[in-house]
Amino acid sequence: MQPNSPKKKEAVFKDEIRRCILMPAEERDFWIGKADSLPEIVLDDLTKRLAADNKLTDGYIAKALEADQGHECLTALKQICMTTTRDIVRDNEDAEKKAADLKMQKVLENT
Repeated sequence: MQPNSPKKKEAVFKDEIRRCILMPAEERDFWIGKADSLPEIVLDDLTKRLAADNKLTDGYIAKALEADQGHECLTALKQICMTTTRDIVRDNEDAEKKAADLKMQKVLENT
């Protein structure tokens, strides 16, 4: 891929969108879905803005971690992330089980 090719620019844009922790997930998904249809000049402008915002956010995070000498905040944050991830996986498993149970119930009703 050429450094300035439209596909490369689209990939960089998508990476910056994914890094944007302050943007709601639905909005990130929206922009990622629209990336292939955006004009190149719009893609360039949005990528530049997102990169600047992400750099600023990274700086704030770095300062916060620097101030967290005892790593209490970092440890608490890691715990929150692990708990949230576990809950999401559990919710997905529950949804899959319910879908399978409904499918089995329909099969049994139709036989």
